[in-house]
Amino acid sequence: MRTTSCSSLTRCITSKWFILFAIALVAMVVLPAPTFAQNNCLQDEFNLFNGDTPTTCGASPSSVALGCSAGDVSVSTVAPGSVHNITNPNLGSSCFQNLPFDFVAEFEIVTTSRSSRSNVGLYFATLPPCSATVTTNCNPPESAHSAPGGTSGALCGKCSDNIISPRTVNADGTGGPHLCAGTNLICGSDNYHELDGSPTTDNCGDTSSSDVSPDFGGAKGAEGVVVEVTGMFCGGPTAPCPNDATKQCLVMNYCTSWQIPGGTQACDSTPGTWPYVDAATPPNGSKCNCSTVLLPITPISVTGTAQKACQTSITQGTGGNPNFTANPATPNNCDEGLEGTQPATYYVNISATASGGSSVIVDQICDTAYGTIYDDGLLNTATPPARVFPTCPAGSLSTNANLYRPLTNNTCASGLTFTPPATGQCHFTAPAIGEPPTGVTDQVSASGHSSITATSTFTTGNSNSVSVFSEEAPTSATATKSYVSTIAACATVRLSAVVANTSAFDENETLSALSDTVYGDVTSCKGTTNGCTSTGNPNILGTTCGVASGNGLGTLSGVSTTTSSCVASNGTPPFSSCNGGGLPATLAAGTGTAPTGNGGVYQCEYDVQFCGGLDANGCISEVDSVNASVKGDDSTDTVLTQAANTLHVKECLIPTAQ
Repeated sequence: MRTTSCSSLTRCITSKWFILFAIALVAMVVLPAPTFAQNNCLQDEFNLFNGDTPTTCGASPSSVALGCSAGDVSVSTVAPGSVHNITNPNLGSSCFQNLPFDFVAEFEIVTTSRSSRSNVGLYFATLPPCSATVTTNCNPPESAHSAPGGTSGALCGKCSDNIISPRTVNADGTGGPHLCAGTNLICGSDNYHELDGSPTTDNCGDTSSSDVSPDFGGAKGAEGVVVEVTGMFCGGPTAPCPNDATKQCLVMNYCTSWQIPGGTQACDSTPGTWPYVDAATPPNGSKCNCSTVLLPITPISVTGTAQKACQTSITQGTGGNPNFTANPATPNNCDEGLEGTQPATYYVNISATASGGSSVIVDQICDTAYGTIYDDGLLNTATPPARVFPTCPAGSLSTNANLYRPLTNNTCASGLTFTPPATGQCHFTAPAIGEPPTGVTDQVSASGHSSITATSTFTTGNSNSVSVFSEEAPTSATATKSYVSTIAACATVRLSAVVANTSAFDENETLSALSDTVYGDVTSCKGTTNGCTSTGNPNILGTTCGVASGNGLGTLSGVSTTTSSCVASNGTPPFSSCNGGGLPATLAAGTGTAPTGNGGVYQCEYDVQFCGGLDANGCISEVDSVNASVKGDDSTDTVLTQAANTLHVKECLIPTAQ
């Protein structure tokens, strides 16, 4: 097995045909070796063996372009149970998508020609052929160098080259097992034999149509050859797997080459390791075959899915836990309460697919609202190292410092590692969102890699959306009235005016007017109804003085002329709703010596309101008196204004608040 071309010219000149030229070429070994590390497919090796050193795949100096038009030796199939991924043994017969890997497999090599075929070379393309859709990590198809109408990806470019070797260290079956490089797996043919010479000088394996393969059920013309293919690219064309059509398996391009009896060249590999040698290339352009073989190897990739849920003290999942078996995860619409004072805790669930029992390492968790939740800054192996995943975009809340940070109880910051089918879960608590209309709707995404290799990565899409909201507190107010103190007060009092004729003999008197020292004329009240006039004193609420029927508001309204019940024995109050009648009024003289006590009496009442500030005892008071205008019955008498006694009215309050 060899994956690179010759590193020195002398190593390549192993053919008997060229042994005579070895001495002449020895001086050339000190020159820089041509670079063919990336060109070691069949045409590349043919050109190299024949002394051509082009930098691109093409015809040799003898203008021999391999047409590979014969089909004598082909690769028929691969034994499914023989495949071992030796780069990542846990993957078995799988490989990580778009990554190189080495594998060991047993190929069924079938020969159909009547005569034997010698020094068979096996060229397995480790890259798919380039096409209109595959333009990178591919081998040139080189249609001109393949069978008419066909193309091949194993003529030029990168290949893993092998000869048919024995399964023992030595060609004679001795020396112990021939182990595939770096493994404990046995490489070589289940029917190795040499048909064109002595194994001591020519040990590249030969085939014939009479071969029988024990490993492939005694198939005629077949050998089961276990080889190690290195640097295989896990990508390119696929087809339904031979043992499970629901899966896709890799399709590998290959070429076989051989020599025919009488036209062989010495092909001598190193026993024990049995590497490929260029002498296995064909002697002309037709002794080769290029086609494809289906490998029972399934490309896989680590894929991930992110889910998100939320909880608050108001919105809780069943049993106080989020439900990630629901689709979408629940709860996903959470209430932060009145004025948004109950912060939400967000829960993240990462699930992934992986094979071979590998674990998944989460390297980054991003949130569309809160930006970076976790980032371990994973770097690749480039020089200088670069980030594997770009940094998280700033979250939509990044311009609002009060809502963006701090994130508390952030268990995501410790990283997540889990082995599928288990999942990785973490949570973080964001600041409370506050009063409406503020609300948050966001999603999370995650990136990570396989624990087997950091180059097998995944990035999830955005998770389901999660929203948090709050409510406006209802508008309410309380009005309370309390008693503090009484600053001032008003009192409505009923006053009486009694005018008595205390003259004797025939001295009748005429009462023409009544007035109050504070309120003025007491015969009129202020107002336009119930007999009051617009000229009356506004503080006289009602009166029976000077009117036939009481005027104003209250119980004096409508009170008619004086009745005997109003008159006290000596004209002294209290009285009850008395009306003295209209003015002028005649007061008859009394009998006896003046002042008499039995003369005529005029008696009336009037209601007044007075106001004032409370004194230290909580009282208001007022002092006034009544003046009466009277005239004797002689024409020569003059009107006399008689002042009544001074009245001191005092009202005291006992405030009670209820």
